[in-house]
Amino acid sequence: MAKTTLKQKVVLILLGIIASLVILEIVLRIGGYGFLLVQRIKNSSSFSKTEYRILCLGESTTALGQDRSYPYLLEQKLKEIIKNRKIKVINVGRVNKNTKYIYDELEGNLKKYKPHLVISMLGINDTKDGMLKREYGWASFNKIFDNFRVYGFFKLLGSHLRKRTNSETVFYGTYDDLQEELNKRDVFDEKLKVIFPKINKFSINFKDAFKKVLYCRKLNEGLLKQYSQEQNEIKRSEIKNQINKVNNVAASLLVVMAIDFKDRGDYHTAIQYLNSAIAYNPQGYAACVEMGRCFRLLKEYNKAVAFLSKAISFGKQAHIASLELAYVFSESGNLEGLARISRIIFSNNYSSKSMYYELGNLLLNNNLLELAEQAFIKASEENAKDYSPLKMLSVVYAKMGQSEKAKKVLEEAEAFKSNRFAYYPDTKIIYNLIVNKVLSKGVKIIAMQYPLRSINDLKEIIDARNKEKDVYFIGNVDNFKKALERGEYSKYFSDSFAGDFGHCTREGNNLIAENLANFITANILQ
Repeated sequence: MAKTTLKQKVVLILLGIIASLVILEIVLRIGGYGFLLVQRIKNSSSFSKTEYRILCLGESTTALGQDRSYPYLLEQKLKEIIKNRKIKVINVGRVNKNTKYIYDELEGNLKKYKPHLVISMLGINDTKDGMLKREYGWASFNKIFDNFRVYGFFKLLGSHLRKRTNSETVFYGTYDDLQEELNKRDVFDEKLKVIFPKINKFSINFKDAFKKVLYCRKLNEGLLKQYSQEQNEIKRSEIKNQINKVNNVAASLLVVMAIDFKDRGDYHTAIQYLNSAIAYNPQGYAACVEMGRCFRLLKEYNKAVAFLSKAISFGKQAHIASLELAYVFSESGNLEGLARISRIIFSNNYSSKSMYYELGNLLLNNNLLELAEQAFIKASEENAKDYSPLKMLSVVYAKMGQSEKAKKVLEEAEAFKSNRFAYYPDTKIIYNLIVNKVLSKGVKIIAMQYPLRSINDLKEIIDARNKEKDVYFIGNVDNFKKALERGEYSKYFSDSFAGDFGHCTREGNNLIAENLANFITANILQ
């Protein structure tokens, strides 16, 4: 009997490994298909036949806000209008993601949620090119392996093994371990309602924030005890530093919770939480700014000025407190104060895309025209993508009686507006892929435009053959323009990251939700 050579042994071993991997791949795929089938059945059975589901696609302008987001508010409004049918609005917005990423997730979201209607508000995070470029080299080669179940299995196995071999972090009550501890559930389990008011009206995530604050308090008790017993001055200094850091965490959490109350109009409860935040961190800039905002909304202007002036004295991010102080002076009719804080803002030369535009509107409304001119010129320099400051500058010149100058600046603004690119070429391609994918499932789609942007720009990028199908278009220009005539910009937007609009506040998202609800009930769910 002939002996097996070393070369033959190596070949047999390799063939055995390959055969084993092939069998494992087949088993994993069969298991995967089985899992997907069970999941599909489970998802289908979890949906009520009478439930009407709406899927909202978008970026941070859709995703952020939880119960202040437009999808959440839309669901509430539809439930108020339509009594005889269950309504579910599903928010799959993705923060800081582009249209390509949202398209890649679309198939899975359509299968998972089985919507009857899709709402898309997309494109603001896209880049001029690159979204559709092919990948070469190792990145492309690596993607081939990603398609194999075996590769994924061993990646997952390796990940678990690495976690098992790493030693568990022992908690000694130091700030370095605090972040990990704060992520655990039921870190410090007490009856929260006894300590904090009105907790039942909030979500589990909000309750968890209370637990984290309580945990910070518990942690500080231990640190203070260590501090009092420690004799070594160097170690005492280290412990003191830990205490300050933990206090900052607690203060930040309390400020976030206070903002939630403030946004709901419960200013007095917000002030309670902000007082607690200041007790933890007397030098807390954010707590002083929010306290100033609450007192401004309560029209207690002297208290607002005191807290905002204190925030400005801290130096850090003083432009936010300075602008808020300008609002206080404007609302209280203190034009001398408004002019003074405006000059301070100009002299400090803050870099901000939105503050000079907001300040310009305040000054224009109070007929401080020379300062308004300076603000809008600065706004146009800070944000070259936005034509709005130029348009408002033309209004200032018209009020000054400089009609020729007003006409020239307005023409410049309109030319700038018409020449800017609303959507990139890649966005047009991917947006139509999204529309096609949705329509292929027999689902209707609403293509919605961002606030203050022209719906015609969006209509132009959608292929004609798609427009003839179940595609609806909704703009958000008229509703926002009317609102801005009645109230200040900051009431509806928290920033102006896009140049001509920003992330919406609850009030801004409410405008979008109301617009959608009226359209859907009139045209789709008659």
